[in-house]
Amino acid sequence: MNPIIYKQYDSRWGGLSYPGSGSCLSDSGCGCLSVFHCAIELDKNKSLTVPDCRKYMVQFATVRNGTLWAGITKGLEHYGYQVHWRESDSMAQIFSQLQSSCKSGVILFVDGRGPDGTLFTTDGHYIAFVDYKVEGGKHWFFLKDSGPRNRSGWICYEKSMKSCIRNVWICKSSNSKPAPTPKPTGKIKVDGVGGAETVMALQKFLGVLQDGVISGQIASLSKYYNSLQAVSFDGGGSGSIKKLQAWLKLDGPDGIIGPNTVKALQKKLRDFGYLPANETLDGYMGPKTMKALQEFLNNDGKSKAVKENTPSVAEAKKDYLVVDVSYCQTDIDWNKAKADGIEGAIVRCGFRGYETGKLQEDSMFLKHIKGAKKAGLKVGVYFFTEGINASEGKAEADYTLSLIKKAGVKLDYPIAIDTEAQSAKNERAKNLSKARRTEVIKAFCERIKASGNEPMIYASTSWLNTKLDMSKLPYKVWCAQYYSKCEYKGKYVMWQYSSEGRVAGIKGKVDMNHCYI
Repeated sequence: MNPIIYKQYDSRWGGLSYPGSGSCLSDSGCGCLSVFHCAIELDKNKSLTVPDCRKYMVQFATVRNGTLWAGITKGLEHYGYQVHWRESDSMAQIFSQLQSSCKSGVILFVDGRGPDGTLFTTDGHYIAFVDYKVEGGKHWFFLKDSGPRNRSGWICYEKSMKSCIRNVWICKSSNSKPAPTPKPTGKIKVDGVGGAETVMALQKFLGVLQDGVISGQIASLSKYYNSLQAVSFDGGGSGSIKKLQAWLKLDGPDGIIGPNTVKALQKKLRDFGYLPANETLDGYMGPKTMKALQEFLNNDGKSKAVKENTPSVAEAKKDYLVVDVSYCQTDIDWNKAKADGIEGAIVRCGFRGYETGKLQEDSMFLKHIKGAKKAGLKVGVYFFTEGINASEGKAEADYTLSLIKKAGVKLDYPIAIDTEAQSAKNERAKNLSKARRTEVIKAFCERIKASGNEPMIYASTSWLNTKLDMSKLPYKVWCAQYYSKCEYKGKYVMWQYSSEGRVAGIKGKVDMNHCYI
């Protein structure tokens, strides 16, 4: 099925005369566009354009009716169909024909509302259908409406169309098979245009029916996703979009794409590294957001590996998505987090008070690390330092090792020391010199190393560059920089790229990391 729905009022051809004077395609071209929608389902007509179709169909145009009934038949035959014409009182015969391989045609709707109140026209209006099915004893047509009411997508005859139909032209190909629904390839083209292949890749990722069309949308909201083309507008929402909204953790999924859905998608793409960390969430899915989505789908929904700084990730075999948590997160459902793509968790085990200097255990440490391990995630720990000399650095390492022993959990990641500034005026380590701070970190790391474990330093890019003498700290680095790439020039094995991640099973925001070990 060709997923695109062409409109008679499209600025590219809407002003073309139909007939020669007194009217144009925008006003009375529904018959022409209906024939066109059927014609392009055949392989032989894939290059057909609306203006070309108009050149042929204009001979059947009338000012009062738009297109003669005979013109619909002639047009369909001209483009390669055998045509079976039935009046509306023969719907049983029409259904019988449709079930015997005829799947497309044209319906002439008349003034009146369907049983559920659906209005197709207040005069007369041709609408093409390009597929047909029976579900639950009901008959469904996939309509392609070229008019402004956008009655497109799967519409039930019994619910919405009964009593509104005057004539039906049903088609059977005389010399070619209808163009098949496009099949997803290994990779989709990253071009910023959301056609059928992109939609099918999204549907595959979401685990829903892959028909290449986002159905049930509202035309007035289409401005928020102008780069998404494979859409039908008939209201009611899309099952694919409902699944997307659920994946984005939006409340009350309704299947309708609007600014909130697009913002949430942009946020997810930014968190996964496909949009820059400083990208504005504007709620408009233009080419840039669509390209990011296409890259995300080509990468099977995984976070984006950092390739910009090749020396820093030379030992990377895979990009693991890891969260780091502390007392700030409570009641985590680690199984849901794992199902959402999280592969590891680094838990704050403890900290030194920035005022008192007292060593303290994080209140959620044991619960978080045991829960993550039980769910099958890789785990690690970090300690938040406020040490002011080498002796305190050693004490922090010893305290960290005691907490790990208390947890009784085997670690998968190096043991990290977190060094960063506090905003408090009375922070005890606030005015440490670069040399003294380096001594604290070195003392911690050497103590961890002596215990048979591997140490790691957590700090921001600017902190690593200006507050530590990294030439004296030959340990693994976990770098924090909320940007589209990590710009630290040294070697690092983890990159914290966002503090505003959203993960299933974790309430509120959470730190997100790419891990390369």
